Amino acid sequence: MKVAPIFALIFTFGTLLFLLLSSKLPSDYFSRLLCAIPFGVIVAVINGFNEEFTLRAAPISRIEKALTKNDALLITTAFFGIGHYYGVPNGVIGVLLSSFLGWFLGKSILETKGFF
Repeated sequence: MKVAPIFALIFTFGTLLFLLLSSKLPSDYFSRLLCAIPFGVIVAVINGFNEEFTLRAAPISRIEKALTKNDALLITTAFFGIGHYYGVPNGVIGVLLSSFLGWFLGKSILETKGFF
């Protein structure tokens, strides 16, 4: 079995659990949310593509030419993690989760030599 689908499921449900436990949601929140799911998916795909391209793929390709692959991975991981301090998830936990995801995805780009 491939690592990526397993990782995607674990990270998705881990983030969802974190968000549910750290938020106080009204009881009718999920019923009101159903109509917004298609819009949310479109925005998430656009955001994901933008973050991967501007914060990972483009910088890694330039940094690894000037420094080393490990330096490129470390720098892009740090920027991605720190950038999520005020994002979602936020705070120190958000930085740690985002840094791990940034490292994982950056390593994937370096090992596969590709974006997709």
